[in-house]
Amino acid sequence: MTRHLSSVVGLVLAAVLAVVGVGPAVADGTVADGVTLKVTAPRSDTLVKGVWTRIQVTVTNTSSVPAEDVQVTGSGNGVRFRKLSVGALDAQGSRTGLVWAKLRVASSTLKLDATELGVPLGRTSVKLGLRPAPLPPRATGWSGDGVGFQLLGGYINVLKGTVRTSCGTTADFLFPAIAVPRNNEVYGTAVGADGSQMELVLDFLTTTRGVGTMTYSFDDRCRGVLRFTVRANL
Repeated sequence: MTRHLSSVVGLVLAAVLAVVGVGPAVADGTVADGVTLKVTAPRSDTLVKGVWTRIQVTVTNTSSVPAEDVQVTGSGNGVRFRKLSVGALDAQGSRTGLVWAKLRVASSTLKLDATELGVPLGRTSVKLGLRPAPLPPRATGWSGDGVGFQLLGGYINVLKGTVRTSCGTTADFLFPAIAVPRNNEVYGTAVGADGSQMELVLDFLTTTRGVGTMTYSFDDRCRGVLRFTVRANL
């Protein structure tokens, strides 16, 4: 029997179960199978006003049954929010991903809910505050740990490097141009000419130093992660 019944079938089945003295499952998207979710996130974060900022969250299905259509939603006074869609989550399974928040007031509390089929099953909160926008990174060439790029006009151009994969080979990557936001925290995904999937995370800690991660995958088989530090070529 499926976990969630349509309204028509649910009414018919409810009548049958009532005769034999068995209580029916709750329909209309209400979870009635014992799924429990837990969501974890940083206790606090500081954001540059009006800039979309990534916040890492982890969702865990703490029950013994699989969950479906899992999402992380959020709300807060003066906060705009972009949810995370997780999808199916195995029993005792866990998934880490990103939600996005934009703060428009001096401080706020972001309430995060882990939901299944729209029903909140786990909650946490993140205290948000404002910080001033940092100075932008130096407009010049950058390099380090086999990664190199040009930063001109607020854009990272021709970011390239080499990553070692789980297939025992190395792969060259070339990431397309991407803007540096006012908080100096760069995030983007791209598809290479060969169909490879790339995820770039690069935070400029000062005007001349940045730390980042390039996650590379090809054909769902060969995967690699390159952690790197780059410095401005002065």
